[in-house]
Amino acid sequence: MSFMLLVASILLTMALNSSIFPLPITNAQPTRSLTARTHHVSTTENWAGVCIHPPQTERFTRVIGTFTLPHVPDPSFSTGKEASFWVGFDGHRSDHILQAGVDCAVDKSGNVKFTAWTEWSPEKATFYDATRLDMAAGDQIEVEVNVLEQGTEGSITLLNKSNGKALTQSMRLQGGAQPIQGEQAEWIVENHDLALPTSGFVKVPFLNFGTVAFSDCYASTDKGTKMDLSQPSIYRLRPKGINSKVTDVDIVSGRGISGFNVRHL
Repeated sequence: MSFMLLVASILLTMALNSSIFPLPITNAQPTRSLTARTHHVSTTENWAGVCIHPPQTERFTRVIGTFTLPHVPDPSFSTGKEASFWVGFDGHRSDHILQAGVDCAVDKSGNVKFTAWTEWSPEKATFYDATRLDMAAGDQIEVEVNVLEQGTEGSITLLNKSNGKALTQSMRLQGGAQPIQGEQAEWIVENHDLALPTSGFVKVPFLNFGTVAFSDCYASTDKGTKMDLSQPSIYRLRPKGINSKVTDVDIVSGRGISGFNVRHL
């Protein structure tokens, strides 16, 4: 080998072992955000967040996650607007969803109000008195949803990790609801509907909530498989009649991916 070829070979070897080449995702630090191109991304009229699917022949029976209640950027300009943050099962291909979460609303006086709720859709949601969790902006709310008895029963726990207050609710199949299949586990920010007596369902004006951080997001199956957010489907929200998305989602990477942020744009 000539001297020039030897030098070129040594330099190439040094470059391949140096930090100028990007590390694989598996070696990334937990604070790094992945681009949306890394995952399956879709745009919906009412959801922003993350969904995962269980392995074939398995179904989800437990989902858990924590979200931090946001500081609304400009409440005085957001009167009459709302956003809902929740954790639950199914809904990707069906209206039958077992879910629980917190609504964030700004009233006509510019006051921000947080309200906890549980729901077995399409049955009506149950809303809880504010004193049950005593929530405020910055509080961390953990939501755990379990499916029991082949999808005909469930249990839900909401815990305010910032003050220790919690509520637990047993759920049972009734009315127009159907058994929960456990085909998806979801962590969602929603532009939800409002039922009006004369005109049916309408979208509530969507709140600019700033950023909501989800963390410790996991789901378990009936065969004991525990899954994180390594292979998520991402939802970005674009309300009907709007030409561009109004939210984006940043997955937090690292070994054991369990968190993401939803940002209002």
